[in-house]
Amino acid sequence: MTANPEVIGQTRMLLTLVDPCPRFQQAYDIRVKDGTGAGTQLEPVACPADCQVLNLAQLSPPFTFRHLDATFAEAFRIDTDGASCAGQGGARLYTQRAMDRTRDKTFRVPVEICDVNQMCDSDDVLVTVEDTNTHAHEPGTKHITVFSYKDSIPEDTPIGTVYAPDEDDWDIVDKTFAMVAPPPEKFSVDAGDGTIRIKDKTPSGQYTFKVDVTDETMNRKVTSTVNVEVRGIWDDAVFSSGSLRINGVTAREFIVSDVGTTSKLSQLRSEIARATGAKEEKVEIFSVMDRKGSDPPQIDVRYAASGSPYYPAEKLDGAVAAELPVIAQTVGIDIIMVPIDECIREICQGAPGCRTVLSTSLTPTYINTNATSMLGVSTYTTTDCVCNAKDDSAVDTCNTPGAICLNGGTCTDTASGARRKTGEKETEGESINPSIN
Repeated sequence: MTANPEVIGQTRMLLTLVDPCPRFQQAYDIRVKDGTGAGTQLEPVACPADCQVLNLAQLSPPFTFRHLDATFAEAFRIDTDGASCAGQGGARLYTQRAMDRTRDKTFRVPVEICDVNQMCDSDDVLVTVEDTNTHAHEPGTKHITVFSYKDSIPEDTPIGTVYAPDEDDWDIVDKTFAMVAPPPEKFSVDAGDGTIRIKDKTPSGQYTFKVDVTDETMNRKVTSTVNVEVRGIWDDAVFSSGSLRINGVTAREFIVSDVGTTSKLSQLRSEIARATGAKEEKVEIFSVMDRKGSDPPQIDVRYAASGSPYYPAEKLDGAVAAELPVIAQTVGIDIIMVPIDECIREICQGAPGCRTVLSTSLTPTYINTNATSMLGVSTYTTTDCVCNAKDDSAVDTCNTPGAICLNGGTCTDTASGARRKTGEKETEGESINPSIN
């Protein structure tokens, strides 16, 4: 039953937020060499911080330390070193077994810290197993895809690193890299870290070359292979592209392809070809962009498919959307948006409308993994708070994205916009983007 008139009252609540206490003085990262045996004392000692809980008195030393999670006890023993940390007591770690970096690279060990009055809390100690050069490297093959946007690649752009499989992952300083003669004209390799760079104006095509990889510590030299495919791509493909957003994966995870596995990118390419009816070799996934600040990670993917000319975006997006559950299950990805539509966030409230705008950059996006890498087109989507159907503010020019002449036509810029001529027919101010023809 509601009182009439309603009785309204107020109350005030005071919340006090405090740091956990006791805790360690700092975020400790204790280093131990790969192969270190059992019973080894680790440095440094982890000391407790000088802190106070609410309005209580200062914590009272000496402090004691023990495992909070018993699963770490098989790897480390935690002792209380009463003489350390100015006599307050500190946490001393000892190895319980040999350290093997191929098994565990890091441990985040939760430690319970208690003062003499049993005021307890917990904090973590990070233990990093440092790599040592104890394994021989092997010859490998690197597959690199380069999209040359508008026939322009910045000079000496990195496109990948030479791949020589090695269980040691910190021993790059022990290796040197040298191209096997004759060196290719359009590529170079850094002798110190194996970075492969490409020259500007490198023509489209397939390139293969060999690189000697020498490990001075192991006194071993192997020869790795580098395969580079350069593909030219232009605005007619970019601005007719389909798009999708994938959740829970990074760009590196999306393109990675190790021995015996097929990348998510390759699997998605096959599925797009199936869904759209295009030949697989005519499908180009030319842009894979990590979305900054996304948690979990997300990527934006753009792809084009050509018959003659390129399929319009509406056809690509519609075909993929119709097969979305099958594509997602087959490839093993979580597709959350087809096409990419920034207006779905309703950021143009009160405006006459909203449209998603695609823009590009001549600075490519570099994605590198062990056996594969990709130099893709940098693409970005933003919003424009206008009514798309009524926006006549931009004058169409021959350089307008997507403004391409088909069927052998020519284009000339005029004060009133682009003038196109195909055969005997001349038009002015008409869109010739194949996606809306």
